[in-house]
Amino acid sequence: MKIKCCLLISLLLSLNVRAEEIPLRIAVIQEFTHLNPITMNLASTEAFMHFVMREMSMGDGTGKIIPDLAEKLPSFENKLATEITDKGTKKIKATWQIKKAAAWSDGTPVTCQDWWMGWQAGLSQNTSVLDKGMYTKIEKLEWTSAEPKKCVVTYANNNWTFDRDLPFPIPYHIENEIFSKWKSQKEAYDQNTGFVVSPTRAGLYDGPYQVQEFKLGSHFILIPNPYFYGDKPQIAKIAVKHIGESNAILAHLQTGAINMVSAVGFPPDLALSYAENEAKQPYKVFFQDSPVFQGLFINHENEILSDVRVRKALSLAIDKKKLTEAFFNSKLRPAETFLPPTSAEFKNRPAVYDVKKARQLLDEAGWKVNDKNVRIKNGKTLTIDFKTSAGIKVLETIQIFICDEFSKIQVQCSIKNQPPRILLGDTISHGDYALAMFGNSILPNISLSPIFSSKEIPRKENSWAGGNSLRWRSATMDQLLLQFDKERNSNKRAIILAKMETEVIEQTALIPIYHRKEAAVLPDELTGMEFFVKGTDFAFPEKWRLK
Repeated sequence: MKIKCCLLISLLLSLNVRAEEIPLRIAVIQEFTHLNPITMNLASTEAFMHFVMREMSMGDGTGKIIPDLAEKLPSFENKLATEITDKGTKKIKATWQIKKAAAWSDGTPVTCQDWWMGWQAGLSQNTSVLDKGMYTKIEKLEWTSAEPKKCVVTYANNNWTFDRDLPFPIPYHIENEIFSKWKSQKEAYDQNTGFVVSPTRAGLYDGPYQVQEFKLGSHFILIPNPYFYGDKPQIAKIAVKHIGESNAILAHLQTGAINMVSAVGFPPDLALSYAENEAKQPYKVFFQDSPVFQGLFINHENEILSDVRVRKALSLAIDKKKLTEAFFNSKLRPAETFLPPTSAEFKNRPAVYDVKKARQLLDEAGWKVNDKNVRIKNGKTLTIDFKTSAGIKVLETIQIFICDEFSKIQVQCSIKNQPPRILLGDTISHGDYALAMFGNSILPNISLSPIFSSKEIPRKENSWAGGNSLRWRSATMDQLLLQFDKERNSNKRAIILAKMETEVIEQTALIPIYHRKEAAVLPDELTGMEFFVKGTDFAFPEKWRLK
């Protein structure tokens, strides 16, 4: 009992409050970064973005694109979007209208100039962003002083994705001076933005909540934004607390130090365990089918893993059926594709496990077994550096299981785990890994270019911008991605997507392990809660109520 009390006191002291002062206390296992929507690169930060920031359009829980900050979506049907030809290139011009009442948390209206500001900040080669294509897809953004909320956007092409995956607006009256000062230096804006230097400043946020307190690596506290254009938030204060050790979550729940757990980083084995005992607890476990797969992500620039035969051998060596039985009681599905079961294009593929074939492939690749049962090539031992998120026990245990599977084909592991914020925030994008295990989502009705295009490989020269952290180059895939982005007919896109899936599988661009279900722990008295389609991002917190 003393230990539990100490846990509660320690956590509340870190928040500088009494428990009753904060009705909703959310734990997040993966460490978050600052809440700048332009430079965010962690799922833990993205999960809470809709509390404080709004974008022009968004995908709802089914993946359908709906207006968010905009009054309506421009389309060819409502004549707010038209196709034009400029110097022989087909492009789209669309008119977006920002909601009349939309304002920043200091009362300043949200205008097209703010959207322009977010576009410019992300477009800069010196700003580190996850998806550079989100910014390069726009060629021009115009407005007039007479109609500052009417934004006319000219796109660089006529891709069907023009109404989604767009830059967030950020407050011009705060960020323009900062960006102008630092934009010529690599990643200097990232470090000096108001979201980092003064995260509690009035005017930074246009969502239902604003930041009252922010401590990187520890917590942040949210309070209602009095200038929010939508429904008035009913929860007066929300605390988000980083608890990096997943096994400590239950103790915090039982003491009341927290009363909710974010889906980000919440291990499925713990979620299943909590669900079995939730009848005895003041919480419920919410499960949602997810577009996220857990997989082994491969650095294709690694000397060993650049050989497709080695990649295929590693994939064949893992008994995924046994893995999901052992760790998740067969309640999660083994994965042989990056497409999720929730996708209309998903085809169920049985788990493939073939140790004999894996050994044969390694032999063909020149990795021969010596008299010490170790594979050697050109004097080098076949050892793979393997990273995952430190502190998440189930991932570390699965990692050991996989390494044991690799040992059956004489492949050695060198485990070099890192905290999630470092691994997913820096290491992966910088290419400082050979093999890494983490989750990634494939959402419906989006372009896959940010994930697989050779133009989206993050480099020092582009401030580590781009989502192709696999560093994979495939001329076939690049061509298919272009076709996919141009094709407006959904049935024809499905055919192209099947070809892309085949290319990823045949080249073993990555190794899917299992399809995830996302889970969150919710207080019994919480109502109105919903997720975005990803299953880890909270949606519309202004609709939440505590009975």
